Amino acid sequence: MSLIENITVGVISGIFSSIVVFIWYVLWKKAINPWMENRLYKGVILDGTWSGRGLQHHKTKGEKDMVHDELRLQLDLQQSGYDLSGIFSAQSIHAESASTEKYENIYKIKGCVHENYALFEYHPLSRKRTGLGTFLMEVKNGGKVMKGNITFLEEGDMEIFTLQDVLLNRVNNS
Repeated sequence: MSLIENITVGVISGIFSSIVVFIWYVLWKKAINPWMENRLYKGVILDGTWSGRGLQHHKTKGEKDMVHDELRLQLDLQQSGYDLSGIFSAQSIHAESASTEKYENIYKIKGCVHENYALFEYHPLSRKRTGLGTFLMEVKNGGKVMKGNITFLEEGDMEIFTLQDVLLNRVNNS
């Protein structure tokens, strides 16, 4: 074999080896590892839809009195072992006049579950929106309720708020 043939065979075998390693890596990350985690995971399953409400009490710039907003929350979660992901929607309504919608946004949420606690972080689904936050929730009542706190960066004024004692109920019991 000549030098050119050796180089060509080496390059082709290198490309082929890289493709095989890449396929193995993708197969491991997307199929084998999640399957093993689901087989080994023995904790609570949080798959499904969760909904809840919270009250936000705050003063906005220029206002003297406290403003009371009701937040309606919905989480649609998928679980793979300890990992959680899904969609989170939030809708803020003036508590004094329930017909006045103030704010609505949809977020991508991801997190993990450890023992009876779930930790989530979220950011807007649309790149045209801002805001982000975290949930720290305790799973209660045999996996039917999550109770905890949400800390978030408000989209408008970019202020940090914390909602305490947020209660999320499982919508579907499957």
